Amino acid sequence: LTMGLASSLFIAILLFPKFSFTQKMMQRLPLLGLDNPYKNYLIRRCQRRMIAWALFAALLYTIALLSDETKINQWVSNYTIWTVISGYIATELIVNRITNIKYRKTEWVPLMNDDGKMIGWAPRPLVHNGSLWLHPVVHLHVFNNDKLLLQLRPKSKKIQPGKWDTAVGGHIALNEKIETALQREAWEEIGLRAFEAKLIKQYVWKSPVEHEYVFSFTTYSKGPFNPKNVDEVEELKFWSKVEIQDNLGKGVFTPNLEHELREWILPLLK
Repeated sequence: LTMGLASSLFIAILLFPKFSFTQKMMQRLPLLGLDNPYKNYLIRRCQRRMIAWALFAALLYTIALLSDETKINQWVSNYTIWTVISGYIATELIVNRITNIKYRKTEWVPLMNDDGKMIGWAPRPLVHNGSLWLHPVVHLHVFNNDKLLLQLRPKSKKIQPGKWDTAVGGHIALNEKIETALQREAWEEIGLRAFEAKLIKQYVWKSPVEHEYVFSFTTYSKGPFNPKNVDEVEELKFWSKVEIQDNLGKGVFTPNLEHELREWILPLLK
């Protein structure tokens, strides 16, 4: 019983994230793909469940050591290991099943490193929950007669509600080409299709809630523009260079848009 208690506590400490020897060892195995943040996330959750079962075993051994009941001592000695192992396996099967059901109909997005190389994939809801996993997006700046089309984000949006943003912006889905994503997002958000666009910049944008690898495009169009979903785009409006300059730094635009305006969009407007 004493050996069982000591072993259980040792395993729990070994698996504890801050002192985890096993995680460091697994990170040395490239076949596991641990450069993929989503896999790292799943492994950390798995570790927590292993720690919980190891502590449960330690609790059973402690109860047995403090008890004078022979039957309790015998049961703990004979069945604790098998109870913990079977309980852990059952837990993993249930968690995996729930995870698969939860994300079965969810859009998945690729994950990238700072060099723009794909290193994995993850469900879209997890890339905007504070995880700050780097993922690719497209932006489209629409020009017409020296004016720039902007969209007003609905107040129902979780990120930057009620602010003016790039005319088109959206995620690149898993296994989707950049150009295909750009055409799809333009049609879904402003009803624009069959246009030619020019890639002017690609960069990494990081804020407290998102971490994006941005492909920024420009195009010229008179429309017509027809937002397909009021939950995505509340209003569309063409802005002159003077109007934009007068509203910079006043919280009118999203920080990401302001960055693009200052760095390379405003010089394109006359």
